[in-house]
Amino acid sequence: MTKERHPNHELEQYSRGMFLARFSNWVVNSLVEADYAFDFEVRPTGKFVNHSEVRQSPFFVQLKATEKFDGSEVARWQFQTSYLIGDCLSASIPVVLCIYERSSDQFYWCILQSYCWDVLDEQNPEWRSQTYVQIQIDREPLETPGGMQRLMQTVSQAQRRITMRSSIASQRRGTFANPPGTQLASTEEVRRHKRELVEDAHRLAIADHLYRALSRVMYVYQLPEDDRPRLDAICYLLALRVTTAPDIALAKLRLANHGLALANSYDEPDVQELIEDLIDSPREYLKQEFIGARYLHTKSGRECLVLEVVFRGSGDGPDTIPVATIQDSMGDLEMERAGALSANDEYELIESGSSTNPRSDACEEGEHDFSITDLREYSRAAKCSRCGLRHGVLSEWLEQSVPEVCNRCGSIEYDLQDGRHERLCTDCVTE
Repeated sequence: MTKERHPNHELEQYSRGMFLARFSNWVVNSLVEADYAFDFEVRPTGKFVNHSEVRQSPFFVQLKATEKFDGSEVARWQFQTSYLIGDCLSASIPVVLCIYERSSDQFYWCILQSYCWDVLDEQNPEWRSQTYVQIQIDREPLETPGGMQRLMQTVSQAQRRITMRSSIASQRRGTFANPPGTQLASTEEVRRHKRELVEDAHRLAIADHLYRALSRVMYVYQLPEDDRPRLDAICYLLALRVTTAPDIALAKLRLANHGLALANSYDEPDVQELIEDLIDSPREYLKQEFIGARYLHTKSGRECLVLEVVFRGSGDGPDTIPVATIQDSMGDLEMERAGALSANDEYELIESGSSTNPRSDACEEGEHDFSITDLREYSRAAKCSRCGLRHGVLSEWLEQSVPEVCNRCGSIEYDLQDGRHERLCTDCVTE
């Protein structure tokens, strides 16, 4: 007679099979027989791993399964607090909670350590004294486009945070707040550690030890996690670092973008105003020295002119990148990372932008002086002898009407018209 299997056991085994199938391209080690607190250890490999970067962090998986969630937009699961503290917050690598819903055939996930720090520590500071804690995660399936890549990125970010919190806990171990068994520092302990470093930097700056002060606040800024001490570190970096080169000015503007986003999230209008005041200097430096500068690309021999700098990226935070709009010697508009121009051996400075501003110095429409020979032979690359901007740039960047060469008779006119496969002057169109 066959032994009847409990429905929960059948669902558990089914979810394990589905998990192994979904992660078949990665190395998955089962931990069930090893008496571990987790179900799997996973080591990413294959197409989602960028081998030019630091080796991707492995992670543990705590697998749960249900037949069907209710109609809400979140997936819920209850854990013993002792498990979260004693196992997850003592793990040296990220612990990924994967919840399988059989009705939708989907996995929903979160990093348990990050949930403890970002949700529980923030919204319920006394959660560690409870017996049970309910985890709520958005029902965003793992199988969405880019889902595995997003999982890897989140795991990497969590690993950095774990390393930082382990380091802070080891420095404080043995104190009343951190008994010997403590593995990872709490959110409040992390912030206290950062605040102490910022206060040290303040005292060093007052004592005129600016290099050491800058080193302290840069260390705080580079630590993972956005928080109020990181915002303070940004303000000190903007105030203490002197703008002596374009790459420093660009770095300060990027810092300021991050700081403004943080100040806005913390509803700190005074700090926002302070940051705006602090970036007047780097903005003016870029306007005077970088905008209008001419560089030579040493490998191609191509000369380029910096027209403007814009920030590209998602939102207003640290992921934004300063990008320079440049005019190349062929009259084309190109985009280049501003930092690559100002601090890269591939580019050699020919002349700073102190004597010109391409936008304000550009001729008025209709007042450009082009060589007729250049217009006929080089078209887009033809340069105005008055403002130095090229034909293609004036047309595309400033959206000015510029003279063109009739493809049929070779005359120079401003208002050519489109023929079937050519640009024609008025006379040629009417023929």
